[in-house]
Amino acid sequence: MNVLILDPDFRRRKHLQEALSWFDQHCAVFEAANQGEADHWLRHNPFGIVLIGPELEMGTVLTVVYLRRRLPGAYLVVCDNQFLHRGVSPGHLEAAGSNLIVDQRMSPWKIAVLLRPLLSVTGSPIPVAENCMVMSA
Repeated sequence: MNVLILDPDFRRRKHLQEALSWFDQHCAVFEAANQGEADHWLRHNPFGIVLIGPELEMGTVLTVVYLRRRLPGAYLVVCDNQFLHRGVSPGHLEAAGSNLIVDQRMSPWKIAVLLRPLLSVTGSPIPVAENCMVMSA
């Protein structure tokens, strides 16, 4: 399973990558700091899971909309808590196409544990949840 981590923060990306590799040796993790880097990986790889970090140049909602169009069968996980300050609610992120919203303060290990069942799915696409879940630290 290919996983894309789209987050401008280098340390957060590295911590998530390390946590995911600890729980599943069979997933390939790709990192992107911005939309341009993500586009490069999206052109060359199919992704089952995309982790979307906070403070992206396009904004979280537009990034989710863009990725949902590019990857209709992918599981989109938003790691953000800034939506409270920008007038964006979890409902906006759900309507945009996210499957899971976790508080950015949630540890990478907890996120990896949440995603572990999805990482073990092979062969068939991940069933996209009809309802969005919001998880807090």
